[in-house]
This record gives sequence, structure tokens and C-alpha cells, in this order.
Amino acid sequence: DETGDDEDGEEDTTIDFESRVKVYVSPTGSGSQDGSSPENAKSSFASAYSAVQPGQAIVMADGIYEEAYVITMDKEDVIIKAAEDAKPVIKLTGAWTSLHLTATVQFDGIGFDGNGVCYYPISSMGSNAGKFTFVNCDFTGWVYWGISNQYESTTHVDSVIIDKCTFHDAVGGAIRFNDGAPAGTHACSYFKMTNSTLYNLVEEEYSGIIHVSSRGEASGDQNEVIIDHITMYNNSSKDLGCIAIRKTSNLKISNSIIVFPTNLGQPALYIYGGTVNNTLYLNGTIKSGPTYTACIADKDPLFVFPEGGN
Repeated sequence: DETGDDEDGEEDTTIDFESRVKVYVSPTGSGSQDGSSPENAKSSFASAYSAVQPGQAIVMADGIYEEAYVITMDKEDVIIKAAEDAKPVIKLTGAWTSLHLTATVQFDGIGFDGNGVCYYPISSMGSNAGKFTFVNCDFTGWVYWGISNQYESTTHVDSVIIDKCTFHDAVGGAIRFNDGAPAGTHACSYFKMTNSTLYNLVEEEYSGIIHVSSRGEASGDQNEVIIDHITMYNNSSKDLGCIAIRKTSNLKISNSIIVFPTNLGQPALYIYGGTVNNTLYLNGTIKSGPTYTACIADKDPLFVFPEGGN
């Protein structure tokens, strides 16, 4: 099933990999380095991406791949996957070094290290940038946002799916899809984050740790946001709290634990409506945005309002 739904109606992040033509890459690339086999692997991620064709795959061996320049990823339907038992890390060594995504792509088992200097390890560009999927990935060391459409870009992304990922130890928020999209559209139409952990993030740009915003509220065309089975702790945000889902009430948060510092005066959740189920949050409050009234439609006994919460 290429990118369809599974039997339960959930988005299927399993994409056929074995049948694809593959380009192999290793930090110790050897042989002919044409990427045709592990023995003849390309020696850098940039060279492997240059060689791969739409609909093919890149297999990354264990090790650290240092990249000092922007890599524009504009080839449709490419999978980037760790080799068996490997933990490859793409290390971005410049402030503006980034993987610019402009086409549908899936990363599986890849680490991204901003090296304490990179602004956006993953950024999206273009008026229709496709579908982005991250499975079993690790993000660390960035400065502004781990995955972002950048500030005031005109990017529209069809969907972002994040599953079994970690975001940690960085000076910045994890996710930002906000601003820039033309009025009546969205920076991201469908956002789903599941089975993931976020910790030790210090966000200083007034945008929250997870921030997804719609600009379609005037026409009623709201984007869809699903957050399920995530854990957040030891994070801080200058504004908008841990999770900020703005200008849409088409939101579902479930089965999650959100721990927020007590001394920041920021909401744990800044939302415009939707449903929150089976979710525990400690400290902070819930803040409702100005466009939609506070309409948390469904709360069960495990959804805990702390003393002083709204």
C-alpha cells in the first residue's frame, strides 16, 4: 500500500521498499562509489540524493554524514531508509544548512543533528510541497525549529506524518507549520504525530514546541491535526506553550502526557477547539484562541485540569 489507509482507516506509513531501485551510501564509501551496492556505496548523502531518481530509495549505512550546504529535495516519492541495524545521522554543520523538501518523501530510521548551529534541519519550500513522512527518526541540536515551513514562506504541504520519533536537546521548537501560506489555505493540510517523545527543548521564538496553524478559518476550510500517544517533558516555551494548534477546531489530542514547567506562565495547550481524550497534562493551563470559543468537546476522567486551570 503506497500511501493509503490501513484496515482501521488510519494513515498507513508503510511504503513498499523492497521492490524499489536503491542507491547505497556510506560515510566510508568505497569501490566504484556509483551507489549500486553496499560495496560500491556513495560517500555522502548529497551525492546519493543527486544519483537517486523519483520513485527510488536511498539506503544509508551506519555513521555520521556531514553536510555543509542546502540540499533541495525535489524528486517525487523517494524513500531514505537506514540499512538494517544502522543508525545513520545527517549532521548539518552550517546555520542555513538544511534539507529543503519540495516533493513527497519518507525518512525511516534517520537521525538529524543540527550541530548547535543549524536553524532548520528540515524545511519545506514551494507552493505544493507534497507529503512528508518521518518514521523512527531522531532530531537534535537545531536552533529554531526541527521541522518547519520556515517563517513567512509560501509553502503548502499536503501532509506531515511523524511516527515513533524523538525531538530533544535543542534551542527551539520541534514543529512549526505556520504563517506565509496564502489566506484561505494552510501551511499544512493534514498533520499527524503519533508514538513520539519530545524533551529538553527550549523554545525562544514565541511559537510553542508543536505549532500548526490554519489560515482557512474565514472560508471554514480547516486543516486536520491529530496528536496521539506523545510524551512531552523538560520543555520550555517563551509563548504559546507546549502545543499550539491555531485557527482550526478540527483537532484530536489523545493518549498523551504533557509536563510543562510551572514558572513560565504559559499554557500547556493553546487550542481553538476540538477533542482531548485520555490525556494527562501537568502544570500550565489550556488557553483558547480568539477565533473559536473554548469548546473542548470531549473530556474523560483521565483528562486532568490542574488547580487554577481554565
